[in-house]
Amino acid sequence: TPGRRSDFLLWHDPWLNNRPLIQRFGPLLISALESCSLAKVHSIQFEGNWSLGVSNYHDVRTLRLLCDGVSTQGSDNISWVGAMPKVSISYINDTMTSQSPGPPWLSFVWSKFRIPKYAFTSWLIMRER
Repeated sequence: TPGRRSDFLLWHDPWLNNRPLIQRFGPLLISALESCSLAKVHSIQFEGNWSLGVSNYHDVRTLRLLCDGVSTQGSDNISWVGAMPKVSISYINDTMTSQSPGPPWLSFVWSKFRIPKYAFTSWLIMRER
């Protein structure tokens, strides 16, 4: 939950019902609240209360109802659920990109005992070049 002076991004972090507001409401709500894309959650808080303007726009009214159930007391935190104890760039890259096993001849041509000249020629032959 976002606390006072929260560092959560208002539109892009999943601080409300585990879903970013931009996904739920779209970009029109940003202009309806006279906000900007990189605004922080604390930009819609004033003295510990939610301050969502006077707009009668349907999505603003819906956001007011959703925020009423969220406390602004305490501190905020972001945690990765189900993540490994150490998260590395390679782990993130591996989870975001699809890994294909490659052709069956790959380990033969590019083994650690290869002679570069012959490995390159073998690679060309395998690629029918």
